[in-house]
Amino acid sequence: MAVIIFLPFLAAAFTFLVYPFLKEKTAHFAALVALLCSILILNLIGTTGSISIPLVSSLDIHLRFYVDGLSILVGLLASGMGILTFIYSFGYMQTKAQSPTYYASLLVFMGSMLGIVFSADLIILFVFWELTSLSSYLLIGYFNDEPSSRSAAKKALVITSIGGFFMLLGFLLIHSITGSFDLTFLLSQPESIQSLLRTHGVFLPILFAIIIAGASKSAQIPFHTWLPSAMVAPTPVSAFLHSAAMVKAGVYIIGRFHPILAGDEWSLILITIGIATMTITAFFAVISTTIKELLAYSTASHIGLILIGFGIPITLSGVPSSLSFVSGSFHLLNHALFKAALFFIAGIVTCQVGVNAISEVKGLWKKLPLTAGFAIFASLCMAGIPLTSGFYSKELLFQGVYAVANNYGGIWWLLPILTILASAFAVVYSLRFIMIFLGTPFPHQQDISPPPLSMILPTFVLILFSLLTIIYPSLVIDLISQSESLYFQRSSILHIEFPRHVSPPLLMSLSSILLGIILFSKIEQILKSISSILSFKHFNIDSIYSSTLSALETWSSILTSKTERILMRTHIIWLLWTLGTLALASFLYSRPAFLMIYDPLLRFDFLVVLLIISIGAMAVVRANSHIMGVLFLSLLGFMIAVFYLLSNAPDVALTQLVVETIILVVFLVIIGKLPAYYGETSPSRVIRDVFLSLFIGITIFFTVITATASSASKDIATFFIDKASYPPISAENIIVDYGGGTNIVNVILVDFRALDTLGEISVVALAALSILTILSSRKPGDSS
Repeated sequence: MAVIIFLPFLAAAFTFLVYPFLKEKTAHFAALVALLCSILILNLIGTTGSISIPLVSSLDIHLRFYVDGLSILVGLLASGMGILTFIYSFGYMQTKAQSPTYYASLLVFMGSMLGIVFSADLIILFVFWELTSLSSYLLIGYFNDEPSSRSAAKKALVITSIGGFFMLLGFLLIHSITGSFDLTFLLSQPESIQSLLRTHGVFLPILFAIIIAGASKSAQIPFHTWLPSAMVAPTPVSAFLHSAAMVKAGVYIIGRFHPILAGDEWSLILITIGIATMTITAFFAVISTTIKELLAYSTASHIGLILIGFGIPITLSGVPSSLSFVSGSFHLLNHALFKAALFFIAGIVTCQVGVNAISEVKGLWKKLPLTAGFAIFASLCMAGIPLTSGFYSKELLFQGVYAVANNYGGIWWLLPILTILASAFAVVYSLRFIMIFLGTPFPHQQDISPPPLSMILPTFVLILFSLLTIIYPSLVIDLISQSESLYFQRSSILHIEFPRHVSPPLLMSLSSILLGIILFSKIEQILKSISSILSFKHFNIDSIYSSTLSALETWSSILTSKTERILMRTHIIWLLWTLGTLALASFLYSRPAFLMIYDPLLRFDFLVVLLIISIGAMAVVRANSHIMGVLFLSLLGFMIAVFYLLSNAPDVALTQLVVETIILVVFLVIIGKLPAYYGETSPSRVIRDVFLSLFIGITIFFTVITATASSASKDIATFFIDKASYPPISAENIIVDYGGGTNIVNVILVDFRALDTLGEISVVALAALSILTILSSRKPGDSS
């Protein structure tokens, strides 16, 4: 598992070392890495289990990996498509600007995808999830000298990051109730986990969070707008990310959490999102003007169909409970195969012909006969024509759709109707893609050379695997059946075969094909009559995204102009107000016992020290010079040292005295560099500062009261006393378990909490550098 997941990351780092020697052959190096990962994943077939290595045990964060049929299926998709993508890139990138960043980013993306697929720890899964967003940002914006590439990359990052935020929120809610980030634990008892989440009232928030995360990554409405924009990326990137990997990550998360969240709410939301996306984006694909845009919208449409599959209720009468899981997973594989092939074919057309507009190319079968054959076959699979791989998986999905309508009746009969309509649109845009290769060529298409073998071979492999799914469709189901999920504990495994008698799903398929052919025969009239709709292809989501982003930029500029002024006073004021508000809000949320009675009362000597501290604080405010203010401020620090001394903590008191002395010296040195006069102080500023000071004082007061409300276990003190000193002769693990010192406080700082101390030192160092930078940037005579 370590090699499968982390080898691509290691290879990505080595890419920058080998690229100067291999140049474009770096694609072969990356393909070998993907091949090794695929071989190791193939070796896992028939295996189900998990492995765990502790990372942060106190937070229940482990490097957990889980293997079952679903993870092997999607893992093979990611690594297998990685092999073909790198081979294809060798020929495709010959005419493009190349850099090691391209291959390194693809390797990082593949490794992140494998991490998502096999991770069984929710936090680790989230980390890999975000890595796919970051690496896809680099790949979509590969042509970074073009504004459209930069804009598309930012749009994809923003939208998928929204999903990542909701995913993390959902995972934290799950942990807050179950006390575990272990996905294998959650999947081992899905019904009891769902019952527990419902009992605590967090089931719906978690359900919405997971669905939003999956929908944003898989380009479902209303998050679909990033996918067509991302088509500015190199075609191999589009084939890998946007047909077989990235959009499938969202579907994978939906499928993985299906056993835990499946229910009436789950089915209603997934079916609604799926049918809306399937229908609307299929219509957009029909009216698309470019080849890759057509494929992008058709991808979103087919993902919507997969979501419908995962949304099919598992309790329908007369329907196998495994239908939901199997239909979604089976179409996930079929779609990845034929859609990646179509993207590769689109890349061949773009490279060999030099155009991307559908209206500017046709009749390519004469110059590219082999590519034309591949394109026709893959398009028929996309349309779901009988005896193709797309037909088999669509039949299962149609079976589930009809069962939902038949069981619930009423308005639910709209579901099969809209499914037929969307499938008819799929036939139309599939025929539009086929027509690129039929008919009479344009005059400018006379000098077309055959594509290189490195671009034909990956396409042929994908077509070959699509044929295998037609001949042996049950192989995929047997692989998926390794998943020890809710579905296969309740019913027998589904068997897929060509229909031998007329059934409602078969009638739905035939109806969609017939309607699609009729609509295609009128395609010219349809395109002319709906030309006014072309400006609304994004269903206004694109304009909403642009307007929202513009508004946020405007608001941030206004906020920056108010808070990020030259005066350091302004920075400090906004920082203190914000931190104080957040602290008080957290206290109110946690409802601590603010009013506490101390018994016994404070000692007399403590009261004297507190009185001196209060007098010193008032003296600081009333001081008429900087030096007197600093001296009175140091008096407070020295009195705190006395307080420690009276509390029988001489070592802490000594530390406080040393620190306070150093601070006093530093202050006196800095005061000599500061201007003696800051200008007039207005009454409004004085009032504001008074209120701010009182506000911060109240915040600190409640912070101290809350922090001291609970006492630590005495076992902690005993542990430090025993472990801080020198170990006994018979002790084992001397270096790890014992501090070997005589001052417990020092040992805690430099040994038991060494990382905390290192962090504090880093903060102080950064603050010192910032202060030095500010002082160095001041001009002579500057009083601001």
